[in-house]
This record gives sequence, structure tokens and C-alpha cells, in this order.
Amino acid sequence: AAVRGGGACRTLFVHAGVRLSVAERFGSVERLNEAVRAQIAARGDGDLLDPREGPLWWRGYARPRQAFRREEQACTEVQAALGALDPSARRMAVGHNIVPWVSSRCGGTLALLDVGMSSAYGGLPAAWRRGDRPRSPAALSAEITRDPRDALAPRLPEIARDRSRCP
Repeated sequence: AAVRGGGACRTLFVHAGVRLSVAERFGSVERLNEAVRAQIAARGDGDLLDPREGPLWWRGYARPRQAFRREEQACTEVQAALGALDPSARRMAVGHNIVPWVSSRCGGTLALLDVGMSSAYGGLPAAWRRGDRPRSPAALSAEITRDPRDALAPRLPEIARDRSRCP
């Protein structure tokens, strides 16, 4: 896990999702990372590497119904987990939750970045531009169409709205 950016753009990046219980237990990104490293060094033995609940695997924020919770519960937990790990972080960006396009949930507090770009999944290239100047969905579409290198731009209007909060 890593926290990058500043202000409204301060983002916790994590492979799948950090549960509130894990965030409260470790209290900082540094301590969480140290514990994950120690469990990997112990031949992969430990609850942080658990394929159902660990931060490398847990998909409950991206798929709240599969985790037997409502959307509001997942969003509340994302906020609380951010506060427990790094109170200055405003959102959590996760992979390991394949979605058709870069998208967000919880009013922009959760960014879903894994679009299955691998040929094994057949996804299209995509990227999330943190802190870019705000542009309308129409402007994004025109830019993508005009320059094939910009096929890496986000493809959802919600992302354009989210980015407007980041100077």
C-alpha cells in the first residue's frame, strides 16, 4: 500500500482493499506494509495474505453485495479505513477488481482501476489520471478519438467529475 498526492487528491493505493478491522489493527500504511512483508517472508503464512479477507485479495468494497453488505455500509467502511490508516487520504484506489472501465464508487472515495488489460482478460488499455485538469466527458471522447495515444484516458463521465476535485 502507498499514499500519494495531496489535498483532495491524496490517495491510498492498495492491491484489492483494506478492511476497517485491518486498518484499525495496524494504524498506518507503514505498519501494514511491514506486517505484509513479514508474512510473505514467513512463506506466505498469515491473515494479511488470506484470499478472502486480506488487503491483497479482498473485493468487498468493489462488490459489496458479494460481501453481504449494502453499498452504504461499504462506503462508510472505506471512509473509516482511510481515516484509520492515513487521516489525510481522501480516497482509496484499488486493483484486483476487474471492471469494464476505470470507475469510482462511494462518491469518488473508491477508485476501481483494474480493467483487465491483460490479454488473458481481453480488456482494453486504460489509465487513471490523478489530478488532471477537469474536462467534460465529451472532451475526453473527442481527445481519445483524435489521438490514439490517449486511448489510455478514463472512459466514464463520473471520472471526469471526480477529477474536477483535484487541482
